[in-house]
Amino acid sequence: MDPHDPYIPPREFVADTAKAPSNHVGLTFDRRGLRTGETTLTERRKEWARELYRSEIRYVDDRIGRFIGTLKSLDLYDDSLIIFTTDHGEEFWDHENVDHGHTLYNELIATPLFVKLPSSMQPERTRVPVLAANVSLMPTILDLCGISYEAKQFSAESLVPLWASTEKPVDDRSAFSSRLVYYDERVSVVHQGWKYIRFVDRPTEELYNLGEDPAEKTNLANVANARREELRALLETHAEKSDALADLYKIGEVVSAAEQEKVRRDLRSLGYIQ
Repeated sequence: MDPHDPYIPPREFVADTAKAPSNHVGLTFDRRGLRTGETTLTERRKEWARELYRSEIRYVDDRIGRFIGTLKSLDLYDDSLIIFTTDHGEEFWDHENVDHGHTLYNELIATPLFVKLPSSMQPERTRVPVLAANVSLMPTILDLCGISYEAKQFSAESLVPLWASTEKPVDDRSAFSSRLVYYDERVSVVHQGWKYIRFVDRPTEELYNLGEDPAEKTNLANVANARREELRALLETHAEKSDALADLYKIGEVVSAAEQEKVRRDLRSLGYIQ
């Protein structure tokens, strides 16, 4: 869960504690006070909140380094498949807000993805400059582990072909996002350098040319009509596929008490609940 709100990094990973502003932030930052209006931040305090976040990143970086070092010391690293990614980013007033779960702008949904293959698998390329979605990880892992599956079981394709060929990959994949925690529900699609965002419960749309406007400040939804319609259609097709997957996996169906208890036991065994 680190780096994650509340930001409480170990002191040794804070670059310069003397820079902490004289306020209630100190060595801890919690977004709840901002959401309730109890806390207001000056520009100096905002920068200190960013520094606490960076400090937590340094802490996690150190721990990941220790983990990888242990794999190497146990002679396990070369044969290991290691995937590094995350579920979301963090906004620091990029769009006049802070935290995550409230928008679908890139500061929250453009996440890193590194795949370290076992030494027996030599990729044809080590950097793939095309769009990839987290939902592609499951079929990717199955591919790499030699486990068969049917394409209809997943909503995205494996990433393996992107690095397993000498041919230049075609940047024709799409990435979809939804399920906000706060505020109005929205859905989005990123495709070939453009992003389209649609509000679910009101007639509001946003369209951004990410190549020319990476900060997503200029809404082109009422200007680039052809591109807007193209991305609208992609969202509709994705919704239909999602409905088909929901039927396949019986999502939304009534679950018996016995099945619910089994899920609880499984979650308890994994440490998610007590």
